[in-house]
Amino acid sequence: MFDVLYRYDFTYQFTKLAQEEKKALKVLHGFTDSIINSRREELVKKGKSVSEIDGKPLNNSDIREEVDTFVFEGHDTTSSAIMFFFYNIANYPETQKKCFEEIVEVFGTDKNATIGYEELSKLHYIDLCVKETLRMFPSVPILGRKVNEECELIEPSTLATPYLIQRRQIVSKA
Repeated sequence: MFDVLYRYDFTYQFTKLAQEEKKALKVLHGFTDSIINSRREELVKKGKSVSEIDGKPLNNSDIREEVDTFVFEGHDTTSSAIMFFFYNIANYPETQKKCFEEIVEVFGTDKNATIGYEELSKLHYIDLCVKETLRMFPSVPILGRKVNEECELIEPSTLATPYLIQRRQIVSKA
């Protein structure tokens, strides 16, 4: 059921969940700050300058925001891809069966089998399933482009519009 306390920032900040979130963020930011500080110290010892943008030095908060973006967004896109992969094979039992059979064929029934690059490269059908999942549920469905300088188009010209990914079930057979 919907709880109005969680809906608005003003009321959310007083909830127990918000307090737990603040504690968790404090731990994460502390970890990130310790890495930033140790890296800054290394740079100073080597006589290198600390990063600057437009002539202004970057403070820890600016750097932390960039680091958090890479860490958390990378985590989010990976977990989404894994979730959609399992969603897809759960909806197609025959696909799930083929994936399972391929795993047994490559690794056998030993639950403690070593998984290395060589073994993973033999999972051709699963590779196709992962690629199909990423096609159907991309983490970045639209890619923007920007022209940095003027250019002259040759007549007749067709400008590409934003490309949206096809969602037809049958695209090709593997």
